[in-house]
Amino acid sequence: MLLKAFPGVKVLAAALGAHFTRTWSLETVTIVHVVRDRAAHHEPFISGFQLPGQRPRLTAQQAHETSRKLAGLGSVSSLFFLRLPLPHHHLKQHYG
Repeated sequence: MLLKAFPGVKVLAAALGAHFTRTWSLETVTIVHVVRDRAAHHEPFISGFQLPGQRPRLTAQQAHETSRKLAGLGSVSSLFFLRLPLPHHHLKQHYG
């Protein structure tokens, strides 16, 4: 299922020196969700931010790189995870 949602994931993982796994994908999506929520609530990034239940702080640069990684997975499904609106032609194609 993940390979259908993210057709570029294996190539991207290999390019980043990682192995594609569910965990690798979930970590990426989780970070982007936290970043999106912080931005939506106008919370600062300047001093970094924590993922829920984790102590180490991530930097704004790490957040940016992770968001670009998710965008690079290469499908319209990544728009769902980024919570961006789908293009109208895509909605019409899938939902009539």
